[in-house]
Amino acid sequence: MKNKKIISLIILTFLSFILFSYSNGRMKEEWKRDHIVGVKIYEYQKLLPKLFEEWRSLGINTAFVSVSLYSRKEFRELAKRNDISTFIIVPIFYNPEELQKGKNFKACLMAFFFLRCR
Repeated sequence: MKNKKIISLIILTFLSFILFSYSNGRMKEEWKRDHIVGVKIYEYQKLLPKLFEEWRSLGINTAFVSVSLYSRKEFRELAKRNDISTFIIVPIFYNPEELQKGKNFKACLMAFFFLRCR
């Protein structure tokens, strides 16, 4: 009788662990699908695989990138392989005369349009 209780407890513990592990992994996947964790990047001169390793470790799933960075084939391939959604940053308003007056306004004087890449 005592052995049956011990065996039942072991089985119950094992099943609880499996169910928790499964549901926890499923919740993480659902969260990744439903949330954007992104970066905005214009240039990167170092090794791209290391960049994507770092992004993966941080949970980055979206990148807003410059046209020049997106034009690099290696970047596009790594983004696809690592399931990173990419958007191209395209400036749609730019006033160089105002920028000459003061660099503090740079962020305010530029608007961006993001093109989704597949």
